[in-house]
Amino acid sequence: MIVEAMGMAICLPDCHTHSQYSFDGHEPVAALLEGARAAGLTHLTLTDHCECNGYNAEIRERLCAGYRDVQDLQKEAGTIRLQCGIELGQATQDLAAAEDALAARPWGVVIGSLHNLREKEDFCYLDYDKEDVPALLHRYFDELLELLDWGKFDTLAHLTYPLRYICGDYGLPVDLTPYLAQIEVVLDRLIRSGKALELNTSGWRQKMGVPMPDAPILKMYRDMGGKQVTLGSDAHRSADIGAGVARGCQMLRELGFAGVTVFEARRPVFYPFEEDQKAVDTC
Repeated sequence: MIVEAMGMAICLPDCHTHSQYSFDGHEPVAALLEGARAAGLTHLTLTDHCECNGYNAEIRERLCAGYRDVQDLQKEAGTIRLQCGIELGQATQDLAAAEDALAARPWGVVIGSLHNLREKEDFCYLDYDKEDVPALLHRYFDELLELLDWGKFDTLAHLTYPLRYICGDYGLPVDLTPYLAQIEVVLDRLIRSGKALELNTSGWRQKMGVPMPDAPILKMYRDMGGKQVTLGSDAHRSADIGAGVARGCQMLRELGFAGVTVFEARRPVFYPFEEDQKAVDTC
């Protein structure tokens, strides 16, 4: 069941952010909250990394520390709806780790991510002058389907993540036509399972120059009946909190989406773009 919240003139949620408790983060949660305030956000969700294929007790404690910081900052958040989630990477590569991380705290949202294939490094470390790019991408979409079969997450992060490095860093052109059948199955599974698709805005501030996924895949999702889209800056520093979120809202409007989804206590809440829509429960 999706709760449809009262329409808002401006709903600016950043549902994918990282603090000092991520291996690649640097700043305390309090600094991210200040960044959210400066950006005029209505929602801020901390989603520090939990890479299941490298999970250990230290990572678990860091995630729990982030959760405690969010709880301690609730009174300071003011009008910003602040909560703590988790970015669960490569869950199907270590299911026991994924289950332990899920049980660690009552997360507000669980982001499903795939940063590397089995027996491969993170896509950001691969040498694409030596890799078989088509084979990698086919494997990427296949492993996403495994993640969807497992299904214990709420929104699928940065679909087309490998392009950040293949196209952005290496400047190699990629035609997604050969992968459209796989992408269609991924989107269909998301829709049928009631999960959301993330519009990750970080690509706009990186070399690739487009969000993940870009407009054609978002349009495909919309044409297939997809309605739930979460927005995330994937910020790893306070200066990037909320970056691209307003632009993402505008893109979604132009593509025919009626609003954005924010998970609260792992329950999808739909925020319409139009002010005159009323709050209802929809199945």
